[in-house]
Amino acid sequence: MNKRILAVTMLILAIMTSSMVAFADTGWFDFALWEGHHESSDTVTKTNNKDYAIVSVTELGKDTYLFCRVRRASDAASATEGKYFTIAIAKTLDYNNNMGVYGTDYYLNGYDVPDNDSRRDYAAGNWTP
Repeated sequence: MNKRILAVTMLILAIMTSSMVAFADTGWFDFALWEGHHESSDTVTKTNNKDYAIVSVTELGKDTYLFCRVRRASDAASATEGKYFTIAIAKTLDYNNNMGVYGTDYYLNGYDVPDNDSRRDYAAGNWTP
């Protein structure tokens, strides 16, 4: 009986641990941007070996023209190509050469492309380095 309880407990711990690892490499962003300015997300450690990052914009202000790229946290070097978002959508950003290294910390940088208005624009979502 005790061996069964131990086995079930170990199985539950293994499932919980694998779930935490899968979740650990997802970052969130919530940018309130003035035209021509940028904001950055918190850093996230890359826990996969994929050669691209995924950015999912879930909320985007009306007429917001957002440019995003991933940067390496240690030196702010551009780690991925940049892409524009004009609607809420998910896109992949390919890593530049020798970037996208497992175990490295990255952050998402968002820039509000000037469009001759003076209001504050908004973008939010999640991303995986």
